[in-house]
Amino acid sequence: ALLGALSLRRRGWRRATVAGVPVLVSASTGPAVVGFLRGRIVLPEWALAWDGERQRMMVEHEREHLRARDPLLLLLAFTAAAAFPWNAALWWQLRRLRLAMEVDCDARVLRRHSDVRAYGLLLLEVGRVASSGRLPLVALTEPPSFLERRIHAMTRPVLQGRIRRAVLSTAICAGALALAAAIPAPAGGVAAGVAFGLGRHPAPADTIPLRAGVIDVRQATERPELVNALEVQRLLQNHYPPLLRAAGVTGTAQVQMVIAEDGSVAEARVLEATHAALGEAAVAVMRQARFRPAKRDGRPVAVRVQLPVKFEPGDGSARLPGVPAVSAGVGEGIVDVQALDRQPEVRNREEVWAILKEGYPPLLRDAGIMGEAMVEFVVTAEGATSDVRLVSASHAAFGEPALAAARAMRFTPGELGGRATAARVRMPFAFTLSLPEPSAAPEGR
Repeated sequence: ALLGALSLRRRGWRRATVAGVPVLVSASTGPAVVGFLRGRIVLPEWALAWDGERQRMMVEHEREHLRARDPLLLLLAFTAAAAFPWNAALWWQLRRLRLAMEVDCDARVLRRHSDVRAYGLLLLEVGRVASSGRLPLVALTEPPSFLERRIHAMTRPVLQGRIRRAVLSTAICAGALALAAAIPAPAGGVAAGVAFGLGRHPAPADTIPLRAGVIDVRQATERPELVNALEVQRLLQNHYPPLLRAAGVTGTAQVQMVIAEDGSVAEARVLEATHAALGEAAVAVMRQARFRPAKRDGRPVAVRVQLPVKFEPGDGSARLPGVPAVSAGVGEGIVDVQALDRQPEVRNREEVWAILKEGYPPLLRDAGIMGEAMVEFVVTAEGATSDVRLVSASHAAFGEPALAAARAMRFTPGELGGRATAARVRMPFAFTLSLPEPSAAPEGR
């Protein structure tokens, strides 16, 4: 019945050439390969409107299926499963076979196109708009549950010489066991453990060594405090590897740093991370962190510290847990908005509304995901905004459009004692499927 449905659909497809390769063009089926013995590539109409690079990668993926004769292998697997429909193990193996085919094709395509990010974004976009239905096809669009596994396979570090390393590791372990057997046991028991957090850390081989003028943070009488916490939060969100965030991959990186006497980060390196890309992102961001310096006996000192950096796309956050941050304060000549006699009022609501509507992340909007971003800024005595900072966001992608909207806002200035006065305010920007106009009333701090 499925093959009959496929044949019926195929009558309405037309021939075309995409990226120099003959293909069939359908209304909605694909990207996929049709036919088990003499396969043909089929692309949906919407794919013809995409740029040439994405079309080329899409066609290349399906050509890899043809080169590997995946359609014939899939036919044999379907036949075996259909012959024993009560055998759950066969259907499970069939599902794993389809995943293995896709991962294998991804790897061969990426050997010629090294841009993992562009290819991963292609998979996400195709998965969002494409559908092969319930037809027996090998397709670039496969069950959504496959997507995270495919992205994991593309983004994990490539291990060179696995067999050689495995043999070498086995030999080293065998030697270590023999050596351990020859060493007498100590009289007392030994307990080992690792405690992660500010100033407590293990000592792996690549730890930053203490040197002249640098002490361990535990020896300081005053701990360092993060000054640009909001900027670091924004940088962490921006550096969150897009493929990992889109796939819902969470993780933690342990970063060790030397905070200099002026509060800058003099050196930073990752000690361990649940994913290599998260470690690189964490180190890149922490090099831009600024601290209120640690002190010893009242004098600023350089200290070595270790911080855990968490990446959690589920709630849209990337953060430094347990790190003290210095509040921005209201500043000289700036009052809290609640102290004003007359509150500032938004003058360009339609412009702000348009920025929020245009900036609503398409993937979140199409998935029906709504949320809010809280932004803090100063409304100047002239009615402009300055010192715009992201306080929080229910999803990291809501942060940038909210910041852009806040920077574009223009106000009738607030007044204190009859004079226009600069004030620090906090304002929530809501992202809903029926996006409302922004509220004219800012919140007080």
